[in-house]
Amino acid sequence: MTIPSVLPLLKHLPIRTPTERRVERLLHDLVRPTRPMPRPTLWSASWETLHSLCTRIRTAPDPITMCEFGSGTSTAWFALAARAAGGGHVHSVDHELRYADRTRELLTAQGVAEWATVHHGPLAPSARNQDQPWYDERVFELVPAGINLVFVDGPVASLGSDIRYPALPTIADKLADHCTVVLDDTHRAKEQAIWERWISELSDEFLITVEPALSRSTAMLLQRR
Repeated sequence: MTIPSVLPLLKHLPIRTPTERRVERLLHDLVRPTRPMPRPTLWSASWETLHSLCTRIRTAPDPITMCEFGSGTSTAWFALAARAAGGGHVHSVDHELRYADRTRELLTAQGVAEWATVHHGPLAPSARNQDQPWYDERVFELVPAGINLVFVDGPVASLGSDIRYPALPTIADKLADHCTVVLDDTHRAKEQAIWERWISELSDEFLITVEPALSRSTAMLLQRR
């Protein structure tokens, strides 16, 4: 492969700082992948976010039931954390079948297919979001109640300004009394606006504690009133 042909691929690989390399090592030590894991791309969750979420799964006093919007390498990391914890399950929803299949293959390769389920939910216009695309909501019938960890990293933000907004309204009735919600890409104005809407709409039902931003993501802790 010539240098010009490699350049388009390299631009999707983020440059890792010394801190990121250290966090990457900590993540590997925490969950012990069975085989080498793919590196995150510019569109993936950061090492800091992955480590934070995997730590929550790994150290939780009770098994975690997680709902993830947008599958990928992160799904395998979370499943590895569930295996290391000895319990829990990740339910990941993806609108593209090819990516869902790739994630399933990665889960199998890592030996953690029993710790995660990837659900395919094609996009369709949604009344929840002014007819912007959203997952076919029938897919969420397969996600159990008692969700105590949510990670929203899909669908891709280029599909609409509020494309990720319906995530919490869709599963609100399935949230556990204590739940952590993490939204990725909160360094962007689109996600910041979604974040503020969620806080406003959830504040009557939950006591909300917002944690300091971590890399490109932000977490809120929900406690049902």
